[in-house]
Amino acid sequence: MRSPRTVDPRILASPLRAEIIGHLQTDGPQSIRELAARLARPASGLYHHVRLLERSGILVERERRKSGRREEVVYALTAPRAAIRDAAWSLESSRTNVATPRPLPSSFALQ
Repeated sequence: MRSPRTVDPRILASPLRAEIIGHLQTDGPQSIRELAARLARPASGLYHHVRLLERSGILVERERRKSGRREEVVYALTAPRAAIRDAAWSLESSRTNVATPRPLPSSFALQ
């Protein structure tokens, strides 16, 4: 079993990147053109986010295929759904700035 890989929580902070991950989880591997159609956004606005997800190891290039005269890249997730959800949860918990309760030292007594 592989040990979980740590992802910079800032990568998962973007709602658009979370949407991209969600669509790839639900619909499987897709090109940027396909993602843009599903997200109702211009493809030019997705390249930056997809590159960040790829550099962080969340996405991987699955294949290249011809689309008209151009070649397009199909991206897929590298981590299982639970691993991504855990990373998103840790991002939320790091944002809350809520102190984690710690047990009282044994020398401390309430009176």
